[in-house]
Amino acid sequence: MREADFLHDWGGTVYDKNNAEHVAAKNFIIAGPGTKTVYWSNALIKLLPGFETFNWRMWSQKGREGKKHVARFKTYTWARIYKVGDENKDIFFTVGLDGHGRELVYKMDYYFEKNSHLSAAQKDIVDKNIPKILRWRSIPISDLDKYDWQRLITLTRDFIAENTALYDKLIRLAWGETTPEEVFSNSLRKQAPPAKGIPSLPVVNPSFNARDTDYIAEAIEHKEIGDAGEELVKQYEKQRLTAAGRADLAEQVNIVPDGLGYDVRSFDTQGNYLYIEVKTTSSVALTPFYYTINEYIFGERHPGSYFIYRLYNFDDESNTADFYILADPLSKLLLQPIVYKVYYSK
Repeated sequence: MREADFLHDWGGTVYDKNNAEHVAAKNFIIAGPGTKTVYWSNALIKLLPGFETFNWRMWSQKGREGKKHVARFKTYTWARIYKVGDENKDIFFTVGLDGHGRELVYKMDYYFEKNSHLSAAQKDIVDKNIPKILRWRSIPISDLDKYDWQRLITLTRDFIAENTALYDKLIRLAWGETTPEEVFSNSLRKQAPPAKGIPSLPVVNPSFNARDTDYIAEAIEHKEIGDAGEELVKQYEKQRLTAAGRADLAEQVNIVPDGLGYDVRSFDTQGNYLYIEVKTTSSVALTPFYYTINEYIFGERHPGSYFIYRLYNFDDESNTADFYILADPLSKLLLQPIVYKVYYSK
C-alpha cells in the first residue's frame, strides 16, 4: 500500500536532481515497485515461450515546462511483454503498479505517443480491435493480501496465454497486408460476463395459438451452430495452452462424445482437467439457453473444474463469436422447467 501511495503522491512532480528528497524518492521507486515490476515480468517470460520483456525501471517521463526540458515522476511502473522480434511493433502486454488507482495492473496495450513506430492509421486499427475487457485488468492494493507471487504470476501468465492469439492477430492486422475481416475470422472474442442478469424467472404465459414449425430444420440449425461453437472453443483452448508453454496438453484438448455432460475437455496449465459446456447463439449475451439434467448433474459433481462458455453474436459467415466464461455456473443460473419426463403414478 505504501508504494502505491508513494507513486500517487509523487506522480507529476518535476524532478530536481539537486534536491536530496527528490533523489531519495527516485531511488525508493527504483528499488521498490520498480524492482518488483522487473521481477514480475521476468518471471512471466520464463513461463511464456517465445516472449521477452522490456522492463527498464523508468521512473520519470520527459516533458517541457515552458521552454525548459524537465523530467516528472510517473504515477506508475510498467513492463512490456511481447513476442521475440516484435519489440519495434509497439503492441504488447503490460504489467505494473498504478499509483493513481492504487492497483496492480495487467493489460493488452500499444504505444501511442508521438515517437511510436505505429502510424496514425495503425494506432487507429489497434485501438478499435483491442476488446475493452483486455484494456485494463487490475487488482486493488486492498486485495493484495489474497495474492502471493505464485498466484499473481499464474494469473497474469494465464491472461497473456489466453490472449496470445488475439495479440498475433493484432500484429498481423497492423503490420501485415490483411484486412480485419481476414484476421478476425474463425475466432472468439473474450468478453466479461454481463454485469447484470435477470432478477427472477419470467412468468410462463402460453398463447395456445396454432403454429407451423419445421422442427427438423430447427434442430439441424441448432446443431450446426452448436458444433461450430464447440470447434471454436476447442481451437481457443489449444491456443491458450500452447501460448502458456503447454503444447503437450493442447494436443489433448478434445470435443467429447454426446452424453458425457459437457462438450470440450481441456486443462489448466498445471494439467488438471477442465470440463467445458458450450452454449452458442447468434443472438445477444443474455439470450436464455437449454440445459439438460445430465449437464446439470455433471456440473454439480465437478465443482471447480466445470465451466460454461457462453458464445453469442455468432456469425456463421466469418465463423466468429463473442463469449464469456461462467465459473461455478450453477450458482449463477436461474432454471425454469419447460419439458417434463412423465411417469404414471397410480
